[in-house]
Amino acid sequence: MGRAITVAILAAALALAAPFAAHAAGLGKLTVLSPLGAQLNAEIEIVAEQGLADLRGLSPKQRARAIIANCVHPDYQPLLGDYFVRACRDSFGKHTPHLLSEALSWHQRYLDTGSMRP
Repeated sequence: MGRAITVAILAAALALAAPFAAHAAGLGKLTVLSPLGAQLNAEIEIVAEQGLADLRGLSPKQRARAIIANCVHPDYQPLLGDYFVRACRDSFGKHTPHLLSEALSWHQRYLDTGSMRP
């Protein structure tokens, strides 16, 4: 898998598991509004070289699990799985669990070394 695609998949997984980290890392936030200005929920699917994740109707935690299980490169699945378990246990935001400093450290590590691996 190409480095850019690997980074994109990891970023997507972190964005769903840690939305604040994703926004702070410059990944942005998508909000869809109706013509009347009401926020709409978007249903999405992620298709990657590693697989497909149908995210329709899933909670943020369920979405993160589906992306990690189906779309993340096997080399990174244990790392993201471990991060997700610890984030669910240790974070203050239980609906969208995240460990902000750790999530951002993955991106900094990539900038410094060219790899997100510890």
